[in-house]
Order: sequence, then structure tokens, then C-alpha cells
Amino acid sequence: MISNSDFGKTLTALRERAKLTTAEVAEKLGVSAETVEGWELGRAFPEISTLPEIAAVLKCDINTLFGYKPDNNIPDADSDDDFVYHGDLNSATTGGDLDVFGNVFGDVNAGGSANVTGQVDGNIEVGSDVTVGGNVAGYIDAGDDVTVTGRVDGNIDCGGDIAVGGGVCGDINSGGDVAVKGAVKGNIDCCGDLSVGGAVNGDIDSDGDVSVNGRVSGEVNAGGDVSINGELCGNADIGGDLVLNGSADGNLNIGGDAKINGQLSEGIDCGGDALINGNTHGDLNVGGDLKLNGNHDGDIDVGGDCVVGSKNSDNKLNVTGNVNVGGDCKLWCDVDGDVNVGGDLVLGGNVSGELNVGGRITNK
Repeated sequence: MISNSDFGKTLTALRERAKLTTAEVAEKLGVSAETVEGWELGRAFPEISTLPEIAAVLKCDINTLFGYKPDNNIPDADSDDDFVYHGDLNSATTGGDLDVFGNVFGDVNAGGSANVTGQVDGNIEVGSDVTVGGNVAGYIDAGDDVTVTGRVDGNIDCGGDIAVGGGVCGDINSGGDVAVKGAVKGNIDCCGDLSVGGAVNGDIDSDGDVSVNGRVSGEVNAGGDVSINGELCGNADIGGDLVLNGSADGNLNIGGDAKINGQLSEGIDCGGDALINGNTHGDLNVGGDLKLNGNHDGDIDVGGDCVVGSKNSDNKLNVTGNVNVGGDCKLWCDVDGDVNVGGDLVLGGNVSGELNVGGRITNK
């Protein structure tokens, strides 16, 4: 068993190599700076359950945490063929496949695939697949799939699928599907489906379906369905359906149905049905049915049936433009423009303009 004094010296050396202060280490571990200083001075030893967290903060494995000596030299790997190494490396370069059962404290370059069970503190450039069991402190450029258990602090560019267990602090460019469990602080361009467990601080361009559990600060272009559990700050061009649990600040062009729980700052063009729970601005063009629970500033053009407001609502709604409906229409609101309805009309408010109805008119 390592002594408290030796462990403290090792801890100090690893912390200094990681360029962290005792206060920064303490904050990451959720303890006081005095506690970390006590470990380094050999006055106390951390709880066994805390050791994996300490190793993660200092970017090493537990064996290194116990056996590291400040004067030990961690080797580099340089090979023209496949390379397998058990332990930590400063850097790794190989012309073939690379397997490192430990951490790499610098860059990784491989002509084939690369598998690192620990963390990589630099950039990764490989001709095939990449698998990393911890965090990646730099960018990743891979010819095929990328799998990272932790976070990635740079861009990811690959020809295949991407799976990241944490967040990505950069842009993503993928030839396949993308699944990120955390937030993405950049743009995303993928040829397949996209799933992000947090916010996206950039644009999204996907050939497939898109699911984002957070705010999207840029535009969205998707060939399939889109689900966003947060605000959409840019325009959207979507080939399938849209489910948006938040407001939208740009124009929405939806090929399928739209369900929006929030306000619209601009208009919407929807090829299918639309359900909007919030106030809207701009023109609403809906090829199917429309149900609007909110005020509207602009024109409404609906190919199917249309309902604005609710009979039992205490709030009187208002539409400031014209309303054109191909089917039946129920207006539980005032309309400041003309109303043209191909079917029946139930009117629960006042109409300031002309009223043209192909079917029956019922005043409520």
C-alpha cells in the first residue's frame, strides 16, 4: 500500500502536469481546497470511492495515480505496423491499427483504427474507426466510425457514425448517424439521423430525422422528422413532421405535420396539419387542418378545417389579418380582416371585413 506521503507527492506531480490548482481540483471533486492540500501534504488519504474521480480529473488511470513517480518517463509510440501497448503513452503514431490499454497524453495518429481505453489529451487522426474510453481534449478526424465514452473538446469529422457519451465543444461532420448525449457547441452536418441530449449552439443539417433535447441557436435543415425540446432560434426547412416544445424565431417550412407549443415570431408553411399553442406572427399557410390556441398577427390560409381559440376559453383572441379556409371553420376570436370559408362557419367573435361562406353560418 502506498504511503500517504508518497501518494501526496504523486498527486502533486499529476496536478501540476494537468496545469490545475488545488482549488480547481477541489471544485471539480466537490471538496474543499484544504482537503486537497491535506492529501498532497500526506496528512490524509482520500476515500477509496473518490479515487476514480481524482484519476478522471487528473487525466490518468488509478494505477498511474498510485504508481506514478515524477521522474518516470512516459514513452511515445512510433510504429509503421499495428501497435498494442498496455499502459500510458505521451503520444502514439502507427501506420496500422493502434490499441492502447491506458491513456494517451498527446496526439494519436493511425493509418488504420485506433482504440484507447483511457483518455486522449490531444488530437486524433485515423484512417478508420476510433474508440476512446474517456474524454478527448482535441479534435477527431476519422475515416469511419467514432465512439467516445466521454466528451470531445474539439471538432469531429468522420465518414461513418458518431456516438459520444458526453458533449462536443466544436462542429460535427458525419457521413452517417450522430448520437451525442450532451450538448454540442457548434454546427452539425450529418448524412443520417441525429440525436442530441442537450442544446445545439449552431446550425443543424441532417438528411434524416433530428431529435434535440434542448435549445437550437441556429437553423435546422432536415430531410426527415424533427423533434426539439426547446427554443428554435433560426429558420427551419423540414421534409417530415415537426414537434417543437418552445418558441420559434424564424420562418418554418414543414413538409408534414407541425405541433408547436410556443410562440412563432415569423410565419409557417406546413404541408400537413398544424397545432399551435401560442401567439403567432407572420402568415400561416397550412395544407391540412389548423388548430391555433393564440393570437395571430397576419393572414391565415388553410386547405382543410380551421379552429382558432376555444369556446370555453376566458381569453378573447384576435386575428389581425385575413382568414381563408377550404373546409369548415370555427373562429372563437375577433378577425380584423376578411373571412373566406368553403364549408361551414361557427363564429364566436366579430369580423371587421367581408364574410364569404360556402356553407352554413352559426353565430355563437
